[in-house]
Amino acid sequence: MALFPRGANPVLLYAATVVMAVGFVGAQLMSWVMFPDVLDAAELATGQRNAGGFTGLMTFIRGLATALTIQLVALVLQLTGYRAPVGTEVVAQPEAVQWGIRLTLLVAVAVLLSLGWWIARRYPLTLARCRAMQDELAARRGGAPASVG
Repeated sequence: MALFPRGANPVLLYAATVVMAVGFVGAQLMSWVMFPDVLDAAELATGQRNAGGFTGLMTFIRGLATALTIQLVALVLQLTGYRAPVGTEVVAQPEAVQWGIRLTLLVAVAVLLSLGWWIARRYPLTLARCRAMQDELAARRGGAPASVG
């Protein structure tokens, strides 16, 4: 998206946007999909199911990431010579500003998604491990095993 050529067929831009949106949905949902398994692992390790603490930590990290992103974009705009509009006037931005925005999007998305992939790759909770944890938790709680099959 960051390097999409100006004046290209808009249908290609829409198609690229759909592909990017699917990827971003996956990236956004992954932490929430993993969350119950993390709670199970934490309960096995600590004996407590501290969902509030983990939710607070995740919310804090997301807020911190958002704040850092806003600061990075503002810094890029400042360094590339962004011209603020006055009133309702539309101000043409220098080429450096446009490239700064494009490269920020390109590099930030590539780095952050690569980091997320690397962390997720090392995540030790497989489906078999999650089922085993659920069974162990059920046994500790005095109930029947949770997994079937």
